[in-house]
Amino acid sequence: MKLVIKTNPSPYTLIERLLIPDEADTPEGYALSTEQGAQAWVDQELANGWVPAAQPALTPPIPQEVTRRQFFLAVHSQLGLTRAALRAQIGTESALIDFDEAQSFKRDYPLLLALAAQLGYTEAQIDQLFQLANTL
Repeated sequence: MKLVIKTNPSPYTLIERLLIPDEADTPEGYALSTEQGAQAWVDQELANGWVPAAQPALTPPIPQEVTRRQFFLAVHSQLGLTRAALRAQIGTESALIDFDEAQSFKRDYPLLLALAAQLGYTEAQIDQLFQLANTL
């Protein structure tokens, strides 16, 4: 366990102390305590029966761009759609050229968002698709 503190710099005052697991990241706005006796305080709190709160599960960040290969593998794997099925939904020649020639797909690409909406996919499903694509 480690002790992190939140302080007010001027005048210096201690606002809050937190005990967090050693492997946990220091929360924003806190600093690792360097005060003498910090470890003794941590040990005392643990001896008194303190149990650290469970750390929330970390959600991986949503990738903002994936390669063409990653995108199509994820679409086929997660949605069961082929490139031909996606192409059939695109209405204009200029949009089809953009789609066919793209070397990567950005999460906020207007054509992709329009296509997803047309097929009934939610923002959350698009995020999941990009998370999966990023692993392929």
